[in-house]
Amino acid sequence: MDFNKFTEKSQEVLNKAQQLATQNGNQAIENGHLLKGIFNADQEVIPYLLGKLGANQQAMEGAVDAILKTYPKVSGGNPYLAANANSVLNGALTEMKNFGDEYVSIELIFYALLDAKDAIGQLLKDNKITKSNLKNT
Repeated sequence: MDFNKFTEKSQEVLNKAQQLATQNGNQAIENGHLLKGIFNADQEVIPYLLGKLGANQQAMEGAVDAILKTYPKVSGGNPYLAANANSVLNGALTEMKNFGDEYVSIELIFYALLDAKDAIGQLLKDNKITKSNLKNT
């Protein structure tokens, strides 16, 4: 994966996700780490979008924290990108092309998370966040 295609903010999200995984004793960087990294890195766009969609960011962050606690803990080993998270980032690269962008933004990572087939994808669906209503925001 070419991380040079990611904006500085998106790379910040990836770094924060890795830090979260390490702090929580998780070897695999999962979608929960990515979403929490987005919440930590972006104080403007994603909160604005969530507000427009009627989603409660604080409640979502609490749910993400609970999901993070379910990930397996290990001691030692190098962090790696879990298959679900890798799929999301590849999806973000695809969406970058679909939208005609040159770089993967935080918004595209968030958009790609909507296709996640895990607890994070379900959390977003439960909060009525879909690709169609996000596009219309």
